[in-house]
Amino acid sequence: MQIFNSNSFSLWPFYLVINELPPQKRSLSENLIVAGVWGSVVKPHPNVYLLPIFKELKKLQEGMDVKCYGEEETLKVVARTICGTCDALARASFMNMKQHSGFYSCPACLVRGEKPGDSTVFPYEENFRLRNIPQYKEHVKWAVEKKVILTKTPKHEEKWCGIKGPTILSEIVPNIFTCTAIDAMHCVDLRVVRQMLHLWSDKDHKDKKFSLFIKLKSVNRKPRNLNPPHFLQRLSQTIDKLIYWKATELRSFLFNLSLIILHGELDTVYC
Repeated sequence: MQIFNSNSFSLWPFYLVINELPPQKRSLSENLIVAGVWGSVVKPHPNVYLLPIFKELKKLQEGMDVKCYGEEETLKVVARTICGTCDALARASFMNMKQHSGFYSCPACLVRGEKPGDSTVFPYEENFRLRNIPQYKEHVKWAVEKKVILTKTPKHEEKWCGIKGPTILSEIVPNIFTCTAIDAMHCVDLRVVRQMLHLWSDKDHKDKKFSLFIKLKSVNRKPRNLNPPHFLQRLSQTIDKLIYWKATELRSFLFNLSLIILHGELDTVYC
């Protein structure tokens, strides 16, 4: 997570969240544990950044004796890191994988992406292979032996499946593929939701059954007449200004406003 950025300096903190706390209290500033901070003009190398943190977490995993106030006996307390989350770019970096534009950039499966245009898309497959730790170790071994980080040989990409080398993250969490959360902002809000709105409203699709192009004036009036609840950070702009929508607006549309705005405008088959 980047909390400070200028043209010459960036600050990158690493937070630990106490899972035993109630969900509404876990992310409060007074309950977050700062495990590490990196200040530099460039992004940190993941393994260099994680090594000191890993050493501390290893001690916690082995357990430590704690004596509670007023008690005679000591208790052995064990702490384990069970999952983690970061944005899509940082996730690929910390997992030492290809970035989201790569052919084997999915952190969950081994489906090979395609590039029909500028973006990488993953075709639907019935029996796709999920990533697992034994395969991961083989990919790391092949990547290190062939030095794919330096050579970047695309003809052998199936051999290493987007894995560029080892990562200390694999020693911190039980399974880097199932314990690393998907970035909802980039994958859902800025991708899926925006793409759906684009398909519904774009002139190029006006002849499709799902198109809202001829109803845009009616659809665009609805957000202006809404009285949103206090917890909505932003009220969505009109759909004709979709290019300017922020991630919070797209998220609000998906979870709070879509049914109200699209009711009576879009056939329920396409909602």
